[in-house]
Amino acid sequence: MAIPQYIESLQARGRYAFSFPTVVSATGKSEKAVERAISRLRQRGAIANPRKGFYVIVPPEYRVSGCLPATWFVDDMLNFMGETYYVGLLSAAELYGAAHHRPQEFQVVTERSHRLIDCGRTRIRFFSKRYLDNTPTTKHKTRTGYMQVSTPEATALDLVRYSFEIGGLSPVAIVIAELAENLKPRELVEAAKAFELSVVQRFGIILDKLNERRLSDPLSRWLLEQRPRLILLRSDGSEHSVAIDERWRVKVNDEIDIEP
Repeated sequence: MAIPQYIESLQARGRYAFSFPTVVSATGKSEKAVERAISRLRQRGAIANPRKGFYVIVPPEYRVSGCLPATWFVDDMLNFMGETYYVGLLSAAELYGAAHHRPQEFQVVTERSHRLIDCGRTRIRFFSKRYLDNTPTTKHKTRTGYMQVSTPEATALDLVRYSFEIGGLSPVAIVIAELAENLKPRELVEAAKAFELSVVQRFGIILDKLNERRLSDPLSRWLLEQRPRLILLRSDGSEHSVAIDERWRVKVNDEIDIEP
């Protein structure tokens, strides 16, 4: 089979991603021949190359953007990379309806660190996390299949965990306010078990600021059973002459502004 015909056959079956070794194997062509064919297709804008050895088919309606939306290929790409992952943080929050701060990048959590990926106007940013499998996730339907997404509860906790990488606690609190109606008390306590206690403590401060007692009361009871140490709300801030929130065992050395 000719290489362009093989790529057309993928698209006809609703597949928009492929790897270099797959093309070589499926077409029986030499690596040099595949490289030349792929180069021609890239020059025409018919395919894009978000990761070395991995390609996406770009239909005409997306050629101005230079790439597909990340949701179309992120699962295929992370499987190609041999990486456990989930879509998280602001990208997951947007899927759950918290779109006040629409992210300019697609945010993915992985076990290993990876460089930022720019594919046309599509940008994918990675956040690394040990013991990623412990984080609750769910499958989310996409245009081309499914992708792993953190649950609403895990998403909210992750927003706090990575808050200083994505703008600080105040912007995160605004997103959590939009997420709150999707959060369930029992699931929140279960999700908290996969996070550092310091994350739960800071998250609890935000919940109280939002007057979400249906969520914060069960979480606080569980947290105090773990005997957390006293921490700073803002780890890089001053700890002199600050109030202590005993409910969460936090020195409140920062203001959280929840006004959008």
